[in-house]
Amino acid sequence: MNKKNYTKWWVLWIVVIVFAGGWFLFGSKKNPSYDFDKQQSDLYQQALNDWVEKQKKDTYGGNTPQETWNMFIDALEKGDVELASKYFVVGKQDAWIANLKNIKKNNQLDFMISDLSENYKLTGYTKANDFRYVKKDDGIVIAEVVLVLNEYTNKWKIESL
Repeated sequence: MNKKNYTKWWVLWIVVIVFAGGWFLFGSKKNPSYDFDKQQSDLYQQALNDWVEKQKKDTYGGNTPQETWNMFIDALEKGDVELASKYFVVGKQDAWIANLKNIKKNNQLDFMISDLSENYKLTGYTKANDFRYVKKDDGIVIAEVVLVLNEYTNKWKIESL
């Protein structure tokens, strides 16, 4: 056997061994990182599905930003802080119920209502599903309220206050 043929056979055997080793390591067994990635993907998909369901069930809010704002102020004026918290986006409702209960407990609800109902001016849409109210002092914005559209229910929600 000449040297050229001998080299070809060795290269062929090395290729066969590399493929066989790759199949043994990755093809014949389930790759453990695949299981972890699949599990993480499934958890993410479940969390996303849960979030979408919560969005679809959240029917509190108005058909316009102004209507939601008025409903929020009206709930505060009635002292119904639980209802008022429902006008916030789903992910912030729990925090806001606690904040509003604390404000009410400290007898600051009337001050909050007065501040929110008298000093905020509409600025309009800043993008398709985003609306802002601002409070200015000498032309400088000192506070802002952002409302966003829940696209699953077409209700406007308070995003930040």
